[in-house]
Amino acid sequence: MYEILTGQEAGFAAVNAGIRGVGRHTLGLRALPENGRLIATHEQYRKEYKRAIYLVRDGRDVALSEFAYTSALEFFQGDLDQFLQTFLCGKISGFAPWHRHVSSWLDSPIAETERLMVVHYEDLRQNPVQGFTSIAEFLGLDVDPKRIQRAVTNNSLEQMKKKEVAEPQKASMKDRFVRNGFVQGWRSKLTDQQLEFIEQHAGSVLARLGYPVFSQQQTAVHSGPALQRTSSLS
Repeated sequence: MYEILTGQEAGFAAVNAGIRGVGRHTLGLRALPENGRLIATHEQYRKEYKRAIYLVRDGRDVALSEFAYTSALEFFQGDLDQFLQTFLCGKISGFAPWHRHVSSWLDSPIAETERLMVVHYEDLRQNPVQGFTSIAEFLGLDVDPKRIQRAVTNNSLEQMKKKEVAEPQKASMKDRFVRNGFVQGWRSKLTDQQLEFIEQHAGSVLARLGYPVFSQQQTAVHSGPALQRTSSLS
């Protein structure tokens, strides 16, 4: 987005300086129409947010990514089972468990209005040019398609890994900040018991976002009404 907004090369330092987080957003670039700013946040919905792009990812892949990240920073010390307990039932960060965070946005006053755009990470991975074109349109930007294509090419997973080498991040000391960006990587990395635990706590939100939830699918096979309920959430 930084390259789309500015036409300049995006490195970690440049992005962090131009697209600021909440609290320091007045220092960010005025790159939107009418001198608006694109502000980054990991927070739950707040009433001060009047217009937003909410990027979501399958919570099971989020859990694996956050486990690797917090372990590399030594914010968390324990195995994956212990992490999942904290991730879903406790506090691994200041931004609430994943399913509560998602619900805060999907149930917000701006949900299902033209003021909130929900973007799936998996869709961006599959077709980034189309995805970022839609985001640019949502922001009211008139951007040359070539700039969007160039921004996507310059910030591919491999290019981002090279940028991390040039500008190491905190997680780079013991692991990597830019990892593999897997889509459905959880299928080969989580046990049946771990998946069951995740679905116990976040299954309804996963289904609401359209992600596969196996416990609900199994229930649906044996119950017609349950199938209807699951379909209405997807």
